[in-house]
Amino acid sequence: MAILLTGAGGFLAKALIPCLLERGNKVYGLYHKPPRQHIPHRLLVLVGDITKEGLGVENCPSGIDAIYHLAARVDLTDNKKVWEANVDGTKNVLSFMKHHNIPRLLFMSTAYNQHRNNYEVSKEQAERDVLSARATQGLKVCIIKPSIIIGSKENPGTDQTINHVALTIAKVYSRVQAARKKVQDTLALPPLELGFRVKGKPQATLNVIPVGVVAYEIAHLDGEGTFYITNPKPPLLRDVASEIGDALGLNIQIVKEFRSYP
Repeated sequence: MAILLTGAGGFLAKALIPCLLERGNKVYGLYHKPPRQHIPHRLLVLVGDITKEGLGVENCPSGIDAIYHLAARVDLTDNKKVWEANVDGTKNVLSFMKHHNIPRLLFMSTAYNQHRNNYEVSKEQAERDVLSARATQGLKVCIIKPSIIIGSKENPGTDQTINHVALTIAKVYSRVQAARKKVQDTLALPPLELGFRVKGKPQATLNVIPVGVVAYEIAHLDGEGTFYITNPKPPLLRDVASEIGDALGLNIQIVKEFRSYP
């Protein structure tokens, strides 16, 4: 099968592309600009932009059987750009498929539809547009709804909430470490353990799933319909915080209530 994969530079795509190639598929990866990093030698590179008409692709190869639409924007601060990428971008993909007679779409959505942020709202709207196109264009549609995708040692990125938290903590930690070291060196203080308290429910679960599992499941799906890819045994929030803390050398605690200053 010949597949055009959007969001080829994303961390999920980096895990998925080798799986698709191993199964004998011909894969075109859509990038914003020619990739500088190493890519699989059988991957065919296209340069474009899903927010542009025709996906910004100058010469579309013939014979594409499916589009795997992974490209999306996760930004909890810029609602306009999220909507442009996730909703308008999906509409452009659907128009592209209609123009080039591409019959099958695999669409990456999210398992969360509580409308807690514009990302969730945008994904739900994009799903509606995909299902509408299925009815009007006769598309074969597969919708993937993963929980929170996390990286691995080999592929450490993430596009969702958990690593945004970890990254924020890491940035704060690095700045505090620099300031603390300066003070310790000046005053000859003993090493101090830095702790963080995060308001939340320690016994609550956080449904995270490794990117490799998601990539494997997508690569082996061959049908139509909606598929949830989630963790049947999600870890406790306190355990997730503890693991992030261990990786960063921090004491992170999830507590129900606390004062800003102890």
